[in-house]
Amino acid sequence: MALLSHSNFGSSDSPSAVKMREALALVRERAPELDVDGEMHGDTALDAQYRMSIMPRSTLSGEANLLVLPNIESANISYNLLKTAAGNNVAIGPVLLGRHDRCTS
Repeated sequence: MALLSHSNFGSSDSPSAVKMREALALVRERAPELDVDGEMHGDTALDAQYRMSIMPRSTLSGEANLLVLPNIESANISYNLLKTAAGNNVAIGPVLLGRHDRCTS
């Protein structure tokens, strides 16, 4: 699982990057058995060799097979880009959305 952000392993202290770092801390505290790391760029999540070259201490092994985005806007943008890139307006999924009324920022 990769927690995605515009920040790559602390390169920004913006609120959304900090939110993903805090989410990582919560996941590691509550489910330490999960293979998860972040915050990171999408290409960093999907390219294990690249990730290890820039962050050799990353705890994520291999390519991420679950991407967690910081908010509904980035999730919707990513979803639409991926279904267009796949061709024929086909979405590869599933895509799960949390309850929007519980989201912050």
